[in-house]
Amino acid sequence: MLQLVAIGLLGGVLTTVTGVGGGMVALALLSLIMPPATALALSAAALTVGNAHRAALYAGAIDRRVARRFGVGLAAGALGGALVVTALPPAALHAALVVVALVAIARTLKLFAWAPSPRALTGTGAVVGAVGASAGGAGVLVSPVLLAAGVRGDGYVATVAVCALVLNGARAAGYALGGLYHPAMVPALLALTAALIAGNLIGRRLRGWVRGPWLDRLELAAPVVAVAVTLAGA
Repeated sequence: MLQLVAIGLLGGVLTTVTGVGGGMVALALLSLIMPPATALALSAAALTVGNAHRAALYAGAIDRRVARRFGVGLAAGALGGALVVTALPPAALHAALVVVALVAIARTLKLFAWAPSPRALTGTGAVVGAVGASAGGAGVLVSPVLLAAGVRGDGYVATVAVCALVLNGARAAGYALGGLYHPAMVPALLALTAALIAGNLIGRRLRGWVRGPWLDRLELAAPVVAVAVTLAGA
């Protein structure tokens, strides 16, 4: 249980400070102590609550127009992707997580640029939602979409939280339909969720202190850690 608390605290702090990355790291760490499908299901339910809390903390800064258009696609894609996950073998889920994390590293290092059109928010959301449901870490794909739509500052953190809330809620629903949840998971879910909320609060205090190059380093560190942890547990 202490492992879950530590994972939740780290995920909450990292995502609140940088906007993205905490969910990816949390999922990678969870996959070390449980099967990948269970880690996806547990993280989805806990992150739904954690992102709802973070969205409430920054409610006044949410870009509702972008969140509404992008969120419709996210929900549809995540629900469909989650239903597919229930039939995938653990090795495929591990591989998917590594691929998404490597894409995040490449984007952070500016090895490629992806700036989807703000006019295609719903369609882009469907693709991002499907990827997020099957491999986690969709925050790294949500980020360039919101930046391309002109969302910045606290509005960026707030709108990422809303989009992640929609995505994780939809994938949790898909995992539930696929039979990935059972009563024995409740204590772990409560511990992880409470730790994520505490991490959000700590991250909110730290956000004002972490600026410039340090934000870039943290954004790069998240996928690097996720790849290392996933390969270690493969």
